[in-house]
Amino acid sequence: MIGKIKIQYPTKERKYLSRHTYQNVHKTADLKPIKIIRHPCGTGAAASRYYYEAVFHAPIDAEFVYRDTIRANINRKANPKFKPSDFNFVNNVWMEKECLEP
Repeated sequence: MIGKIKIQYPTKERKYLSRHTYQNVHKTADLKPIKIIRHPCGTGAAASRYYYEAVFHAPIDAEFVYRDTIRANINRKANPKFKPSDFNFVNNVWMEKECLEP
């Protein structure tokens, strides 16, 4: 139903800024989501606007892995083919059919 989504995630590779300070190198990848979570932007008029976060199987080089998954916000400009109206959200969550428990 859904194709791959382009995201950026932090890797285990580190770039040292000084002797004691570093930052993780980010990598761009196209991954297939397991789950998409819809978050409202605010209250009032903004309550009908949403931002989207997706859960993916973690790549080998990913940092901050939780239960073999990573989470990333969906950048709508980087993913012009992402259409939220194509998904059936239940309690603001969409899951891949293979992941649904019987």
